[in-house]
Amino acid sequence: MSKRALLTATVILVGCATAIMLAGPDGPNRPVRPMADAAGEPGGQRPLGPPRQVVHLTPSQEKELLGVLKEKRPEDHDWLMRLKDRNPRAYRWALSTAWRTYQNWKNFPSEIQEAIRVQQTAKLKSWRLCRQYRGGKDESVKQALHSELLEVLGQEFDADQKIREFQLKQLEERIKLVREELKTRAEHRDEVVKENLERLLARKEPDAMRMGRRFRVPTTRPSK
Repeated sequence: MSKRALLTATVILVGCATAIMLAGPDGPNRPVRPMADAAGEPGGQRPLGPPRQVVHLTPSQEKELLGVLKEKRPEDHDWLMRLKDRNPRAYRWALSTAWRTYQNWKNFPSEIQEAIRVQQTAKLKSWRLCRQYRGGKDESVKQALHSELLEVLGQEFDADQKIREFQLKQLEERIKLVREELKTRAEHRDEVVKENLERLLARKEPDAMRMGRRFRVPTTRPSK
């Protein structure tokens, strides 16, 4: 197996093991993106754009992550242990990818974690069934695979709906925060204007950050 194929396979496997985790720096405020997508579809395609920088985990971080994998998917944990001896570089790269998603996974309610697990499992299973269907010769077998595919895709859809509803709730709460901030700002118009005047008069040069300031969403995250 080539190094590129091994790295792709590693991410896909870790994606299965950490299917209840999420990718992205914004935690529950960012749309859910399953781990396997970060390595392309299960067919082995690589993602577009430059690869993410490898995060070097501390011994305590590595222990924490491996503990979660051992609890959720012990067989994949054992596989990673074998990979660690066989290809340390691929092992570190896989852990780095899993750690980023794990940091966000911890912030999600248990029901969303389960929904993501179901969604990811169904996604990977549908690709396996699809390959079997395309390579099948017996029409009766293909018909059975077709029925199973419909059932699995239905499971994926139901799980995806739960995730989307959760995302929508998070967005609604963030919009509520923005509206409250905007209302408060309007109520204190004179104070804000005076503060801006004092800040402006105290500077000899224009405030570059202020000149390029854009509207920002409050950093306070809504409750789970």
